[in-house]
Amino acid sequence: MLRFLTIFLCLAFLAAPAVNTSAHAATSDPNPNVPQHDLVCANGIVAKRQLATWLLVNNKNTDAILAVSRGPDLWRTIFTDPNFCHVPPSCATNQNTDACKAAAKCVSYQNQAIYGATSFFSALDDEITDPHRPYTESSNLKSAPNTGDQVSLYFRDSNDAENRISCTKEPMPAPPQAFDPTKDPVLSNIRVRGLSDDLNIDRSDPRFKGTTSATGSYSANTVATHTFTTGATGAIGYAFDTVPQTQIVPYVSFYQSVTNIQGKASSDDPNNYVAAGILFQHYVDYEGVTHEFSIKPQYLNDTATEARLFNARAIYTPSMNIPFNLNSFRQLNFLPGSPWAEITFNLRSDTGAYSNRGNTPAVASVNQDFERAGTQIGFVLLTDASGSLPSFTWITTETYLYGIYGFYRHLELFQTSLTYTFPNSYLGLTASYKHGSDEDTAVASQIYTLGLSAHY
Repeated sequence: MLRFLTIFLCLAFLAAPAVNTSAHAATSDPNPNVPQHDLVCANGIVAKRQLATWLLVNNKNTDAILAVSRGPDLWRTIFTDPNFCHVPPSCATNQNTDACKAAAKCVSYQNQAIYGATSFFSALDDEITDPHRPYTESSNLKSAPNTGDQVSLYFRDSNDAENRISCTKEPMPAPPQAFDPTKDPVLSNIRVRGLSDDLNIDRSDPRFKGTTSATGSYSANTVATHTFTTGATGAIGYAFDTVPQTQIVPYVSFYQSVTNIQGKASSDDPNNYVAAGILFQHYVDYEGVTHEFSIKPQYLNDTATEARLFNARAIYTPSMNIPFNLNSFRQLNFLPGSPWAEITFNLRSDTGAYSNRGNTPAVASVNQDFERAGTQIGFVLLTDASGSLPSFTWITTETYLYGIYGFYRHLELFQTSLTYTFPNSYLGLTASYKHGSDEDTAVASQIYTLGLSAHY
């Protein structure tokens, strides 16, 4: 009964309505990527320089704000000029010079600025058929192939009337007070992801869209055997970031799948578990690279075999933009819809000790204390920044760990997921595939899932 109650609560949480951040009507919450009229409008049209300033301030892009203050036209060329950042050719072989470090930093904040601008145009495109939309675009902007082209077209000169964005007479809705971080820090610090490893990334971080989603599913076959399967997987945490460049995120994570066949006892998936732990994450910037270090001690209860495990995972993640983007998004303008992509890579180590090895000799014999080390590589491709395509996120990772000691000499795990996010929502539909051995329990599995997902 406890297992079913756990799954029911997880599904109820996943199915809870998400906050609507669209600007479709005066009574709706505004889209965070669209400014208020009084911040950018002059004489009925958007002032380009004021919009550029709002985009940088709204995304907290302080480095870009400082950079564009050094020249009269930089406020717009940061969005359009591929040579805005001077990258010396020598950086391809040596990134440790002061010039290369400065170039890497420049590329990073320029990408962040472009991301904010494409998000703005994506929001306008989403509202193109809304009679209550607060802004209307010129025909040239509307017919541009993608949001990247819209940004280039709009900011190619400083004339506000050229490729204009008009401010309508529709009143902009008031900002949502319930989710103002200064007024509601409790809700703002809650995080919901598919894996506890992703809880260190805040929703304001551009990498948030590349993190996994918690998922709930239900299936029934009533033709012959009357089989019902209920499942839920995810991680829920609460972030504390009072220490500079450091986050502390207590969390609970779970995977539960229970199958009921009419007239028979329920059957637990061998991968079922509930875990609780704390993620500690700290980062430093050095030599043009952001170095992130995290450690995640947790207590895991294998609800299928009754095994109990104390384990800790340490992860090192480097982020950089030169000579290629690693753990950092880059827009691919040469592809249809100008999607964003990220190469992911980290080094990791897992240590575990069992307080209870399981309820059968076969399980207990393989549940031995362990130390494993290895790496995880993968990629993320998302279309969230493009108004010409639906909002999809594709995440794929391959994890390989070598067993320094313990029963298993090596573990491999392949995971991939494709999520469609409902417009102006934290909810979506996720299809996922997992094949290999679980990183914590080493249980082998091959799992297909399709279900409602939440990402917050």
